[in-house]
Amino acid sequence: MNAARRTSRIPIPTCLILSLALTGCPLVPPATDARLEAAFRAAVLDAELAEPDEICRSLTAITPHEDSLVWEGASGESRVLVVTWTSWTGYDDQVGKSIPVADLVKSIETERDTWVTLAPQIQD
Repeated sequence: MNAARRTSRIPIPTCLILSLALTGCPLVPPATDARLEAAFRAAVLDAELAEPDEICRSLTAITPHEDSLVWEGASGESRVLVVTWTSWTGYDDQVGKSIPVADLVKSIETERDTWVTLAPQIQD
C-alpha cells in the first residue's frame, strides 16, 4: 500500500488576502491640519512665479487693461464686477449689493460649493 502523501491546501480567499497583505500597499498619511496648511503654503509659493506650462491663456486676466471687464472707481482704488453662485443662503440679503473683500475674507471658509466668475463672462 502506498503511503498517501498529505498536503495541506490553503483556501483561495485566504491566499488572496495574504498576497495583498504581503505586497505592502503604500499607506497614505492622514490629511492633518498641519499637512493641509503646509500643502497650501507650498502651492502659494509655487504660484508666485508662473511657469509657461502653468499659464492658461483662455481665462480673462483681471488687469486694468482688460476692456471686457466691468470696472468701478479710480485706478488703484477700483474694483471689478463678479458674479457668485452658492447654495449657502447666508448671502441672500446681499443680492445686488457690493460686499467688501475684507468682509468676504472673514467668511471665506464654506462647506458648500461656491463659484465666482467675471460678470461679462456670464453673457458669453
